[in-house]
Amino acid sequence: MTAIPQIKRVYYSITFLHWFATALPLALSILLMQARGVSLLQIGVLNGLYALTIVLLELPTGGLADSVGRKPVQLMSYGFMVLSGSVFLFAFSFIWYLLAFVLMGVSRALSSGALDAWFVDSLLAVDAELKLQPYLAQAEMVSITGLMLGTLLGGIIPRAFTFLPADGTAVFTPLAMTLVGMIVLKLITAIMVITLVKEPRVTVKNEKEKTQGIQALTGVIKDALTLATSNPVVLLVMLGGFISAFGLTSIETFWQPQFATLISGEPDSVLFGLLMTGAFLLGVCGNLISIPITKRLNNRYGLVAALFQALSGLSLLVLSLQTQAPYAAGLFWMYYFSIAVKNSPVATIINDAIPSHRRSSMQSIVSLSSFAGGFSGSFLIGMIAEHNTIATAWLLTGTLLLTSTIIFLRIEQLREKHRNKHATATLE
Repeated sequence: MTAIPQIKRVYYSITFLHWFATALPLALSILLMQARGVSLLQIGVLNGLYALTIVLLELPTGGLADSVGRKPVQLMSYGFMVLSGSVFLFAFSFIWYLLAFVLMGVSRALSSGALDAWFVDSLLAVDAELKLQPYLAQAEMVSITGLMLGTLLGGIIPRAFTFLPADGTAVFTPLAMTLVGMIVLKLITAIMVITLVKEPRVTVKNEKEKTQGIQALTGVIKDALTLATSNPVVLLVMLGGFISAFGLTSIETFWQPQFATLISGEPDSVLFGLLMTGAFLLGVCGNLISIPITKRLNNRYGLVAALFQALSGLSLLVLSLQTQAPYAAGLFWMYYFSIAVKNSPVATIINDAIPSHRRSSMQSIVSLSSFAGGFSGSFLIGMIAEHNTIATAWLLTGTLLLTSTIIFLRIEQLREKHRNKHATATLE
């Protein structure tokens, strides 16, 4: 039997490199697209199509991971990501960017719930009574650390290639070199998955599913949908995820042009990298703090999620009113801190509510609602930003996030009712 420290080393190292690679172009990709003639409205449409692609494929790919294995599906994800990055690198028109974003969506849908489900099931195979929240919080810290360091390096990379042609005039430019680094590191990550991930037999329900593979996919999806729709906690988490993703999309899509207007002078790639790095550093702190906070609140995960959903909404509301870059940066970082504290409690709620043999497909169902929120946010926020201002879009989104706090409070009520019922049954 594989020991928990070994499982953690494998998963955390792959997770770190995956997000480190993903983050290299993260702080500068919108600026690169604008340099190549893409408008804010088009950027909103592209992000919407990315989310729509995930919505359409999220459940089938989650079922695929449950029926044929998490490892091969994760490897397929890396293949599509490399292809997407390559198209993005050579894109100079909206059509080619559209193809790159669709391929990126396919990659994200394939990876959603695949390696994560392998990690959770591997832990539970060692200790079925294991409390998952600390391990999920640690995983979030590893992810955010990878994003933080990748973003920092991504901001520095263009400085090393100032001898290349100006952005918007050639394929290989200072900003575009972050994409080259991402592609190389994704290939290295795929090699790590091939060599290090040992997929346990618990990823399939029985030998019949294992041999039928894709033929079992329809049954897997139907089973997962039935399990999800019959559980009010899962449904509420999906609704909360929809609204949270709506908010995150409004930040991730438009923070670069918004801060470009707040920063006097020509925007510096290193400055943008440091700004995003600070956000991820606060994210690491948020995940670290989430462990003692949940313990102090007696593992009332729904309450923790409600408190920090409210903080994220308040941060975005006040951020929308800022005209000075330093104050805006602090609120931008506070937003990322609050969602980081919230993430592992919500993930624990979901993993407590779903069975092992459908973990990938049901995690995909939950992710589907989040990407549906991202899809909606991309189009609506893009339209508002194009025809009004980004600040107005953030003001509306912050209000929505504050209102959604009631969803997580209701989740806590349902979990408390379940705990009391279980305690009563035990006493009897």
